[in-house]
Amino acid sequence: MKIIVPIQPNSFNSFARLLQKVGNRADLVEIWLDKINNLDDFLKKFKQFKQQKKSQISFLAVCKTPEEKGSFSGSEEKKIKILQSFLASGGDFVDLDIQRNKKGNIQQIATSSLLLSFHDFEKSPNNLSLLFDKMSTFSPAIYKIAVTPSSQEDLHSFLKIAKKLSTKNKIIFTTMGPLGEKGRTLLSAFSWGDFFALDDSSKTANGQKILK
Repeated sequence: MKIIVPIQPNSFNSFARLLQKVGNRADLVEIWLDKINNLDDFLKKFKQFKQQKKSQISFLAVCKTPEEKGSFSGSEEKKIKILQSFLASGGDFVDLDIQRNKKGNIQQIATSSLLLSFHDFEKSPNNLSLLFDKMSTFSPAIYKIAVTPSSQEDLHSFLKIAKKLSTKNKIIFTTMGPLGEKGRTLLSAFSWGDFFALDDSSKTANGQKILK
């Protein structure tokens, strides 16, 4: 299972410090671009960093709106341009939520660099197989399905779906809410990867485990 560590730097120096803390314990680092104060400066320095090949870790970027628990307040089109700039600067993947981005905008990201996600912060929908079929039409490099089970029965149903879908492509299954940590433990047998915070204060979702 791939280890993915989310970080929320506010500058390139902050990114470098957080990356040093991660060390060699992660396969991917997820950078929250919406938290960075001077994005142009960050991308310039990030490009130089990548060209120098100082890290074997792959980098995934997100640019999250308040609805997605982030702070980006610009247009969807502006977000796409930011994520494209990240890829042009040497980034490996970007995450776009299938429900919160128009089809045409998602298609502006090369499939080889696309992590296509679905997040439900309130429940675990019962139509996830149909949702996966819809996601498949974009042919993303990686899928992510994150839900919030409201009961043990909900969690059990999600585990059954995850087991069924896990034979197809690279799919990250994860859970949030009171059953989030239990769900992530059970899903480790089926999920391509999972998210681990550097420490308690760095968690980007309830139920997220700490990097050991």
